Amino acid sequence: LFGLPKAVLTRAVKGPSHDYDHLVTQYILDRDCVVTAEGGWMMSPSFGFEMSFNIVLDQAVITYDCTRQPAFKVCPAKGDAFTPEILPGDGYSREIEHFIQTVKGAKLPPVTTAEQSKNSVKLIACEKESARSNKIISW
Repeated sequence: LFGLPKAVLTRAVKGPSHDYDHLVTQYILDRDCVVTAEGGWMMSPSFGFEMSFNIVLDQAVITYDCTRQPAFKVCPAKGDAFTPEILPGDGYSREIEHFIQTVKGAKLPPVTTAEQSKNSVKLIACEKESARSNKIISW
């Protein structure tokens, strides 16, 4: 959504997997923008699943929280919040449906490119290196 960062700074906690089971990453971009991501797998089972994001823009906030109904909404700086029309389902169910349709032989537009996949793996490697070294890692 915001392009590739020029560097990352990650703090992480090793957990039961003996690898990083909870992390917070700051993605450092060229423009006047702050992107932070947090992910973890150490919550107690009763916590359940939670996924959310907030995108704070000059004229609105776009927010998604899978534990809230409606999960997705736009909150303009002026006026009332609203929920735009979106396709049914969520990212996980639509990913599975795309996979099933592909296996059945459907010709679907690509969701991601090989280059984007390669960059995702490189980004994760930079995050792990940052967590290990406690330093900012340049892209």
